[in-house]
Amino acid sequence: MQSSLALTPTNMAAMAYCPRLFFINKTMPQHGFISNLPTVQGNVEHEAWRLLAEAFDVAWREWSPATTLSAISQDSINGTLSHVFNLSLENHPSHALDLKKYMQDLTYRLDLWLAIQEKNMLKLLHEGFSIDHIVSVMLPWKTEEKVFSNKFGLYGRVDAIYNDGIYIIPEDIKTHQSKFKTLLQKDSHKTQLLCYCIMLEENFDIPAPEARIFYTQDLSYETFKANVDEKIQLIEKITTARELIERAEIPPMLPKEDAAKCRHCYAREQCFKLAREQGEIEWIDRLLQGSDQRFDLFGGANHAN
Repeated sequence: MQSSLALTPTNMAAMAYCPRLFFINKTMPQHGFISNLPTVQGNVEHEAWRLLAEAFDVAWREWSPATTLSAISQDSINGTLSHVFNLSLENHPSHALDLKKYMQDLTYRLDLWLAIQEKNMLKLLHEGFSIDHIVSVMLPWKTEEKVFSNKFGLYGRVDAIYNDGIYIIPEDIKTHQSKFKTLLQKDSHKTQLLCYCIMLEENFDIPAPEARIFYTQDLSYETFKANVDEKIQLIEKITTARELIERAEIPPMLPKEDAAKCRHCYAREQCFKLAREQGEIEWIDRLLQGSDQRFDLFGGANHAN
């Protein structure tokens, strides 16, 4: 399959958010990567949770109710977070102070997360499961796993895969600090996770009936069902996305009622530039006030002095 027609879960997430965003990302040159603080913090989170999963898989097998999970996890936490922090400082020294504060917050969240996991482990232990089984179920089977689908022309990398011996569950880590942005991207997240489900089923020949997101900022989880109807809808989206690329015609901008998505879109400037070149100034004026690029909730341009 041509590289332009091969799709990733991230591509499909963009398609669910806005077809125009998908088209811009897929067909137009992107500007250089910007290492802003939220991006750096997100990378820190992903690397920390990946390495902690590997370290906990060893440490937790020594756990018993006589010892707190936090106590047997401290060496793993200290070593992992120290490594991640030092690596981040090497790559992003300008963010040193902010990263130090962020690591303190991450340590606090980890302590809360361990307390939750200990309750879950005690429950499973009382139900008669062995420690080895409990650890194997509660921690990822694989992390940062490359997956693909020859059938649907998809490829990507999933943050974590859980395996209970019957089903496999993909998990994606999200580090959003805004609940509103999370709300705006709910359909995008669902589409992304469903892509992982169909790829995992093709790769491992094990059912993946659901997928979940781990929101690290508030330690919450959101689960999406991957039933037959959901998968059919996803396949239709994949077909539509591929047709957009083949037509090579940029989709229209979102309707006014979805303008909040434009406000929070990372490709907004490039999208608006294209709109101006195509004569869609009136639509832009309904979103922005004057030259300061402030969002106008009620529409209309303010040209008054």
